[in-house]
Amino acid sequence: MSVGASGERHFAAVAEGNISSGPLSVFDFQDQKLKPITHLNMFNYEIACAHDAKYFASPNKKGCDLYDSAGVKLGTLEGAPVICAVFHPKADTLFVMRNGEVNIQEYEINGKKVANDYPLDKPLVMTGDASARVVANFQPVGRDVVLATFRRVINVNYRTFQSGRLRVSDSGDKLFAVIPTGVYTFNVKPHEAAPANKGPKIRVIE
Repeated sequence: MSVGASGERHFAAVAEGNISSGPLSVFDFQDQKLKPITHLNMFNYEIACAHDAKYFASPNKKGCDLYDSAGVKLGTLEGAPVICAVFHPKADTLFVMRNGEVNIQEYEINGKKVANDYPLDKPLVMTGDASARVVANFQPVGRDVVLATFRRVINVNYRTFQSGRLRVSDSGDKLFAVIPTGVYTFNVKPHEAAPANKGPKIRVIE
């Protein structure tokens, strides 16, 4: 199960990670209600929720999928696998930490890169991977008779908590990166759009 609170802490995205349909819901702390949003259609390991639950981000090995509040898929922020992601608590931007890259990147919801990266000392590496195991259950059903059932279980945690985590202060002024070697603190820079030819690849969903 992945949980990601919105910046103002009024909502939280809740994504089930141990089933391939990957149902995504949003919990309203004021109304105390859980509302279904969509299905991510993957074994997810991370979910991010924008302020007012306007957008959701689901990191994966192909990049990061973006959804709106109605569950409509806006597109995929393509590139190196995204270890973790977090929305700015006030602006419509998303910070991502990518496997094998040395910079934390910030993107607008439309996929354009914000013209500032936040450098780390060395590239991060996503540890772990999805693995399958078989669970057996044995139940006596009569004298000298046992019913054996087997099921295949997927471990989908990718051990991302050991790879790196991102958080932004409530004010949106500070960005924190927690990695195996320590904690980085950055001052969030003004949002200036990057040149068009420097933006990321985004696969738009028709």
